[in-house]
Amino acid sequence: MDYGNLKGLGAENAHRMIFISDLPKSTSYMDLSDYYEKNVGPCQICIKRPLFKNFYYAFVMFDSIENAKKATEEFRFPKIKGVMARALPYNMHAVKGEPGGKDVQSTSVFVKGFEKLKWTHEDLYAKFCTFGRILSCKVSIDAEHNFLGFGYIQFSKIEEAQRAIQEVSNQKFNNSIFTDGQVRLGRRRLRR
Repeated sequence: MDYGNLKGLGAENAHRMIFISDLPKSTSYMDLSDYYEKNVGPCQICIKRPLFKNFYYAFVMFDSIENAKKATEEFRFPKIKGVMARALPYNMHAVKGEPGGKDVQSTSVFVKGFEKLKWTHEDLYAKFCTFGRILSCKVSIDAEHNFLGFGYIQFSKIEEAQRAIQEVSNQKFNNSIFTDGQVRLGRRRLRR
């Protein structure tokens, strides 16, 4: 499979690529390759190792759009080296849900007030997926992947975000009660 220069990717190539975040610093090309080739299909990997960041991230390009979609839907929270990461579509229009995208802040929900149990990206997704299409879901973690007590969910539509806020406020989930003000529209920048 020849991918050539990744700059100037055509629309089809951009849809074949996914973004993986929150990778442990010990992640190797073989770790990602073994995981995705076993579970999804043939791929090419580029790991980024920012100098002053706690986590690595990677771009994975598959041989087909279908395999990229499978990776972000069926393997949304891959466990790499025993640590949960997040898989997102690379194409920003796909992340934002429509051609041209939307205002990220209007569809992001900030959640705090979790009991000090260890919540994961997957737990947060499970709690909020009934309210609409989730484009991105993240619990904040420190350098050792310890949960910090808050997270963010980005929905595809403002109505979904508002419904989630209304319905989750004052509800109990995994021994956490989200009171008024602990679930609100966020002010988070969408990062890759």
